[in-house]
Amino acid sequence: MSSSKPRSLTWWLGGLVAAVALPVLALLILVCVAQVQREQLEARQAALRMARATAARMRDLHSESVGLLERMVERSSAVGDPNVCRSVFAVADLLPRYADVFLFDPSGRFVCSGNTLPENQRVSLLARPWIEWELREGRLRPGVAVMREFDRHSMMMLASPARNAGTVVLLEFAEMIGREALNPDAVTTIFDRNGMIVARSANSEEWSGRNIRGTGIAALAEKAREGTGETTGVD
Repeated sequence: MSSSKPRSLTWWLGGLVAAVALPVLALLILVCVAQVQREQLEARQAALRMARATAARMRDLHSESVGLLERMVERSSAVGDPNVCRSVFAVADLLPRYADVFLFDPSGRFVCSGNTLPENQRVSLLARPWIEWELREGRLRPGVAVMREFDRHSMMMLASPARNAGTVVLLEFAEMIGREALNPDAVTTIFDRNGMIVARSANSEEWSGRNIRGTGIAALAEKAREGTGETTGVD
């Protein structure tokens, strides 16, 4: 009889501990879940704010490029001799974002360019025949930015009709746009409608020009113009 009392007391104390501990444990689990959910919500909201800020900066940079292109178009009316082209278009060299400004005749044939910087010459020479071909095929439309990789550089091209017929094309370093627009405190990826990466805040030179069409992040972006979600990253 005496041995059963300690056992009963042990079971009673164990039940008392369980009755107290289990609700506390459940409460701690609920608090932890709520904390994780709150942090996830805050992270999504912060990511959305960064994405909006980056998009706004990209729009501003695009507007700057359009404005420069319009000024080049105004100057194109004075270009009758290829020898004076550089003096007319050389203003683009003052801005490191731009590799060159081209003038093409109505048939899409190269007339002249404004580049005077040796470090941009290779990219310019590689881009020129591709632009000529796209103009002749009618695929390089005025006002529509086009992405292409030349010499491991992701380049953006923007075209506009010239004053004296023909086309003026602005050649821009897309990765430099990314450096100016991206937030260094987050890993941000910018890609165009075709899935080509324009710029990335981490290892931009390695990622620029890659196509991520068909990946989870591209599929997520296709669902809505704006929003948040979870998916596997491109790396």
